[in-house]
Amino acid sequence: KVEKMSFEEVSFDELENLQRELETAQASASSTKLSRRNCVQIVMKLQEMNLLELLYTLDGKEYLTPNQLKKEISDEIYVHHGRMTVINLEELLNVDLLHVEKKVTELVEEDDDLFLVQGELINTQALDNIAIEVNGLLHQSGKLEVLALGPRFGLPTDFLIPHIQSRVGTLIDGTLQHNGLEIVTKLFESRQEARVRGHIRALTKPSSVAAIKSKFGVKGKVVEKCMNDLLDSGKIKGVLRGKGDKASYIPTIYTQTQEEWIDSFYKKNGLFEFDKAASLGISNGESFLLDRFKDSIALSSCVISSTTLEAINAQMEDILAGADAEDFVDMMDLLPTACAEEDVPEVVKRSQYYQRQGADLQLVRGSIIVKRSFVEGCANLFKDEIADKAKNADLQDLRKYFEDESSSASISNSVSSFSTKKSGKKKGKGKKGKSDDDFEGVTSSSSNSKTGDSLSFATKKEMEERINTAFSTAEDIHGLSAAIVDTIYEPLQKQYKDALKSRLVIGNSSCRKEFRPKLENQFTMMVQGIQAFNNTAISLQNESTNNEENIKLSGNLTRNLLRTMCLDLTNLLLKLLALELAVDIDLDEDVTPTIRKDILSKASAEDKKKVMTLVDLTKGKLIDNFMEEMESFAEERLQLFVRPYDKKVARNALENQRAALTTTFAKLTNNSNIGEALLLSVSLLFVIKRKQCVHAQGKDLPQLIQLLKESMEGEDFATLSKAQDEVYELLTNKGEVDFNPSISVDDLRKLVGI
Repeated sequence: KVEKMSFEEVSFDELENLQRELETAQASASSTKLSRRNCVQIVMKLQEMNLLELLYTLDGKEYLTPNQLKKEISDEIYVHHGRMTVINLEELLNVDLLHVEKKVTELVEEDDDLFLVQGELINTQALDNIAIEVNGLLHQSGKLEVLALGPRFGLPTDFLIPHIQSRVGTLIDGTLQHNGLEIVTKLFESRQEARVRGHIRALTKPSSVAAIKSKFGVKGKVVEKCMNDLLDSGKIKGVLRGKGDKASYIPTIYTQTQEEWIDSFYKKNGLFEFDKAASLGISNGESFLLDRFKDSIALSSCVISSTTLEAINAQMEDILAGADAEDFVDMMDLLPTACAEEDVPEVVKRSQYYQRQGADLQLVRGSIIVKRSFVEGCANLFKDEIADKAKNADLQDLRKYFEDESSSASISNSVSSFSTKKSGKKKGKGKKGKSDDDFEGVTSSSSNSKTGDSLSFATKKEMEERINTAFSTAEDIHGLSAAIVDTIYEPLQKQYKDALKSRLVIGNSSCRKEFRPKLENQFTMMVQGIQAFNNTAISLQNESTNNEENIKLSGNLTRNLLRTMCLDLTNLLLKLLALELAVDIDLDEDVTPTIRKDILSKASAEDKKKVMTLVDLTKGKLIDNFMEEMESFAEERLQLFVRPYDKKVARNALENQRAALTTTFAKLTNNSNIGEALLLSVSLLFVIKRKQCVHAQGKDLPQLIQLLKESMEGEDFATLSKAQDEVYELLTNKGEVDFNPSISVDDLRKLVGI
């Protein structure tokens, strides 16, 4: 056992003795020596007894212990300056990669300063070297992007970033910015701030923070900091509006120059346009201009000074009320070009002259002010023509026109109570089947209806030419005569129609006796029709099939009959009562509530009571009560006798119904309403196939068509059903998708043999 001594305690002689002893020991021969084979056997025995753990080299010539492998791995890492790949260790150490990787894992777990990254070992020494190199790069360029360092040094970015960030301020002389993703030197920061400050101090027009950042490649709040420092120190004058990148710096010199130019333009022109304000960067131009110019008034496209308005209105007054007064003036000729036509009402509203003479002035076509006396003069040009034309009108033609007009309305109401009745009803939601109500929304139109032009005393073009001839100055303003015609046409047209009606009434008064037979004949036909329709409704209740549906259909037909034909019959009785009482009414017109009131005002209390009873019964559900009251009133008061319903009456009603429906159907064109044509077809088929008269609405079509099934050929019934489906599709579509029915009016016409 050798005692440990310090170097100071050992003398030079002692060292020489120790050296000689070492040489002697090395030169002496071994007393016992093992062969190579014995050594191998001993090692293998120790391994079998688990007393020794050894690893073989790749060539199998050497052993080494696991600890020795770990030591050699550590030595290699040190030799390679703290960074090397695991694969290279296999070649350098001549040990299988599996053993190397196992020991590398143990080393990484034991040493916190050693990292295994993508098959590469790296320790803090290598990371420090990288940081030193980064510091050199940083001082060369002034700033570095941390994200760019990973590819440069061949390391994953997510691994390298935290190690680089932790060495900033120690091995790396710089500052982290932008959430640690950029490193800059203090010199770079100072130089960057100096450039930004210089740019800001040189600004003479508004500039956004984002634009300055983009120009100099600056990030963060450098620009805002420089601006605030300069503003606080008074080195620049201006306003910083907004926050973040959306903030903008507006120099005072720009604001002053802008306001001086706006003031000059407003003073010179008497107005300022909103578009010009927007081009100057003023976002809310109207509020800005109204606040700046207190005497201004906002129009649609500009603000205009009250002085300019007064001048414009003075010109208007001079034209309309001056020495050489005109009858009209186009205000667009007086307004500045910046103003629009919609500004005219606002301008003239502020004119004292217009306020004083408002009752005598009229604004037409949006911008033309016309004296009402001139408009009335234009209207008077046509009064004599209206009177002469009405006076010379042929009574027979007038009567035919008003009869056709009344007939058209009657057909629309009785044959198709489609769209007008359903427009106010709410449809049920979520129904997928075809409900009866779905067939009541188709709009009917009669090909025999007259247009307003057939009663026109003159066309608008003729009226314009007449006005231009009578007042040559009207041609000076484009569209003036057309605007005046639009103003006076409807009132004159109404006068003309009233004159024609008066002419017809006067003509009728001389031949009032002719109306009694005519009305009596209408009474007879209407009563027979009601009897036939009611008989059909009653017979449906006795049908053996679908009795519940038939009872419901019968009720619908009865209610419809009461509200249409029975009400018409009541109005016919009122006309006959008017003849008895000599009440001056137009017997060719429909009886309105006003006309009914006029007739009943001259009737006795008993007559009034009976008529109102009939009106009330038309709103009920029982037609027998109505017929009983109607027969009583007709016989006792008007000497009209109702023939009992028999086979002859039924035959006459059937023929009349067929003739009326055929005539109406014949007037339809192929472009007519398919819903109206379908209802006419079903009504005619009831007459032809079932020998029954039916007075139905659109909502009753599905049940009526089903009743025709047994009496029709399969192909004909298929056509009818197809038409029903397409009418339903047309209703539910509501114009959202283009839909062209495959069944035409001509197809239905062939179906009924017309």
